[in-house]
Amino acid sequence: MTLLSIETLTKRFGGVVALDRLSLTIMAGEIHALIGPSGCGKSTALRLIAGFEQAESGAITMNGRRIDGLKPEARDIGMVFQDYALFPHLTVAENIAFGLHRLDRAAREAAVRDHLALMRLQGLEGRRPDQLSGGQQQRVALARSLAARPRLLLLDEPFSNLDASLRETARREMRDVLRASGMTALFVTHDREEALSLSDRVTVLKAGRVEQTDRPERVYQRPASAFVAGFLGRTNLLQGMAEGGRARTVLGPLPIEPEAHGPVTLSLRPQGLALVAEGGAEATVTDRIYRGQEVTYLLRAADGTALQLDTTDAPATPAVAPGARVRLEAVAPGVVVG
Repeated sequence: MTLLSIETLTKRFGGVVALDRLSLTIMAGEIHALIGPSGCGKSTALRLIAGFEQAESGAITMNGRRIDGLKPEARDIGMVFQDYALFPHLTVAENIAFGLHRLDRAAREAAVRDHLALMRLQGLEGRRPDQLSGGQQQRVALARSLAARPRLLLLDEPFSNLDASLRETARREMRDVLRASGMTALFVTHDREEALSLSDRVTVLKAGRVEQTDRPERVYQRPASAFVAGFLGRTNLLQGMAEGGRARTVLGPLPIEPEAHGPVTLSLRPQGLALVAEGGAEATVTDRIYRGQEVTYLLRAADGTALQLDTTDAPATPAVAPGARVRLEAVAPGVVVG
């Protein structure tokens, strides 16, 4: 069931278009990622949904009711800001209780206890924000938003203030908490790993417009455009001449998805190429990048096309030095992106 519907939202700042007729749906109970490069309109979209900014045109509907004319506090939407926006003079418990003033004292205290336990903050309830780590501050901000029981939770770059070593654990914990609470959430990020690992669906934005919305696996494996293919990970973009389910390329005849006819641009992930002893297409190794369990080879095809190849059995594969001539073949179909 659709919880939130955004229809053709347009927003400009000083003549610069931030959102260009943005349309998007958020399903009840899902975790939805909004991803794109800096300046693509991600945070602007959140601020319009929350009511902190007003669109020039378009509509925002929640459960069939227009909310874009309502004040932020009347929208039943919670938000976790990038800097967490905790009240520095309040304790952890007081921060969590801040939005619960309509409850009586016993219910408020019970809600605080429940959310301290949910976010594993027991024992920290008397501390103030400056006495907490970044990860603990994030959990307090999330607990404060969840305690108010909004219909929708918005999160603006929720992991950007955490050290890289903490992000994976924080992502997993946040996903588990959101699942356990049944909360519908929309978060923005520029980090593809966050978007792919945390969400049920991903929307990729470019210059204020939606490029693609789908499940993480589909967006990564079947990108709708060359921009989506490149933004969500390393890829090889090949020119070819399509003839139904195959295309003639520098790598030779290549299966393609979906079927097409005429000139095409194909996306082929680095793991979709393999080194072979014979057959395939000839290329020259220009560099070798060791990544532990994986090795990336940078290559140049006979026509000058730059290629990347990942091999995941690095310990068992003899190293190929830069300058060596090798043969390649595709082990996955190319995806038509243009």
